Amino acid sequence: MNRYTKSSVIISIILFVVISVSAQYSQYSQRSLLEKKVFYVANNKIGSAKFWALPLGKFDCTLNRYFPGEGKINIAAAMNFSLLSSGYIEGTGYGERGKATGEAQFAIQDGDSIKPLELGDISYVFDRGKQVKLRDGTTHPLILNCEINNLTIRRMSIMIWFYDKKFGELKHSKDVPLISAFSFTKEGALRALKANKAIKK
Repeated sequence: MNRYTKSSVIISIILFVVISVSAQYSQYSQRSLLEKKVFYVANNKIGSAKFWALPLGKFDCTLNRYFPGEGKINIAAAMNFSLLSSGYIEGTGYGERGKATGEAQFAIQDGDSIKPLELGDISYVFDRGKQVKLRDGTTHPLILNCEINNLTIRRMSIMIWFYDKKFGELKHSKDVPLISAFSFTKEGALRALKANKAIKK
C-alpha cells in the first residue's frame, strides 16, 4: 500500500466517523430542543443541563399502525425512547414494515389500570429509572407506556447541548453514558441521590 492509498484510507475512516457521529445526533440537532433545566445524578455527583435528551433504552414493542389496503395491524418493532427537554418522550426504531416512530409517557400502576404522569407530577426518578417519587410524597415503580406496551426502564443516560449565541444554534456538548436519577429541581436531585444510596445499603 503506497502513501497515497494510505492517505485515502485514513481520510475515508475520518469521514465515516464524522458521518456516524452526525447521524447519532441528527434526530435531535435538526429539531428545536426547548430549554428546560434538568438535574441528573452520575457517579454520586449532581450535574445539570438546559438542552438535553435523556435516552431511556431500547425495547421490543408491539405497535398498531395503519397500512393502505390492510387497515390497522399490529407490528413488532425495536424502539429507542428518549425524554427530550422539549417535554415529551420520543420513540424511534425499526419494525417489520421499516422505520417506526411513536410517543410514550411515564405512568404508574393505579389499581387495575395505568395512570399517566405529567412531568410536573414528578419529584424525581431514581434507581436508574425503575422508581419514581411523586410530588404527593408517594413512591411507585415507574412505567414507560407506549400504546399497549408497559415497559420497565433499566438504564438511563443523557446527551447535552449548549446554545451557541454566536451562531444562533445548539451544539453538542457531551454525553453522560450512565445516570442513576434525574429531577427538574436541585432539591429533588439531592433527594434522589439520597434515595439511591439507601437502595445500596
